[in-house]
Amino acid sequence: ATKVTYEGHSVLQFVSTQSQLDNLVKKVPGFDLWKQRKHVDAWKIDAMMPREYISELEAMNMNYTVITEDVQKLIDDYANAPPSKLNKVDPFFDDFRTTEQTSAYMDELVKKYPNLLTRVNVGTTFEGRAIDGLQLRYGTSVKPKAMYFQAMAHAREWLTMPTALYILTKMLQDYTDGDQEIVRLVENLDWHIVPLVNVDGYTYTWTNSRLWRKNRRRNSGGSFGVDLNRNYGPNPPWCSSGSSTNPSSDTYCGTGPFSEPEDQAVRDYVAQYPQIKAGIDFHTYGALLLFPFQYTYDRVNPDDYALFTSLGGEIESTINGVHNQRYRNQQGSALYPHAGGFIDYNYLETDMLTWTVELRGSGFVVGKENIILSGEENYAGMKVLAKYVLDEVNK
Repeated sequence: ATKVTYEGHSVLQFVSTQSQLDNLVKKVPGFDLWKQRKHVDAWKIDAMMPREYISELEAMNMNYTVITEDVQKLIDDYANAPPSKLNKVDPFFDDFRTTEQTSAYMDELVKKYPNLLTRVNVGTTFEGRAIDGLQLRYGTSVKPKAMYFQAMAHAREWLTMPTALYILTKMLQDYTDGDQEIVRLVENLDWHIVPLVNVDGYTYTWTNSRLWRKNRRRNSGGSFGVDLNRNYGPNPPWCSSGSSTNPSSDTYCGTGPFSEPEDQAVRDYVAQYPQIKAGIDFHTYGALLLFPFQYTYDRVNPDDYALFTSLGGEIESTINGVHNQRYRNQQGSALYPHAGGFIDYNYLETDMLTWTVELRGSGFVVGKENIILSGEENYAGMKVLAKYVLDEVNK
């Protein structure tokens, strides 16, 4: 298969009503919605589209700003840039890594820390690839409380996987160096990290199409892919908001809740460990901490809402203190409502404290120096969450 090129495509930012947006989706071939957030009574949109269709916005009297002139050039420039110089942790984080390199690095970590780490199989993808995780456990006994992180549910969000693995790697190094705060978190909590949920989609972004988002399910009608963050139960609200029933849409919710093997795998894995008290789903982009509910503007119960607001606020200020980013902690639906996501399912069904963490950057394609910066700031934030779980949950 030839690689998709994004030559002649730009990323634009504009304010749009829902009907203008629907219109653009209909009229502009290759219209690709990158980001959407509430803006007064309309949406503020980032979208990629072929440059020759920018006239469609002008025809509707819409003002726009160009964020990225040429998406392919951006991809090439970043790919050809020298490895990041910021890295003191492991050469793995000098650059973005393929599925195979990631798997090899996971093995390397287990070899290096055999008494702490185990590689576990979480499940199998639609195309038959293994979804693997790493368990960090001090000693042999299962701890009463555990943390869960996952990344790369959306294939094009390349910064997520190395961020999750950076957090784990740095924690292991700090533990070995005797950092007292980390010794306490490692010896009293179990940690579960699934760095590559959407293995098929991620592999495809390397071989075929850098901006592919969904898994690689073969849909009826010849299209491919289900959005793995629209495919979680419960039903209702599965597929009620911010999801599409059209198989060729980027937010296609699947034929039913948990129709996709990748989401079944995560659901069944998490169900084996009721000790998991907090779950983080890493995505890009926009520097946000999003807590439930995501499917509705309704709030969770008052106690939980107060907790999500205060603890989330503390995580936010900790992250922002590291590299002066501007992460914001807010209810997921305040960005835009969508059903079928990881955070609502696990908050409702497994009683976890959950956040979607949207990482730094102004697009899906970012420079490699962001790997370390994102790793460092999110490591700081996750320590705050882990301390809360250890000291405050089920006191």
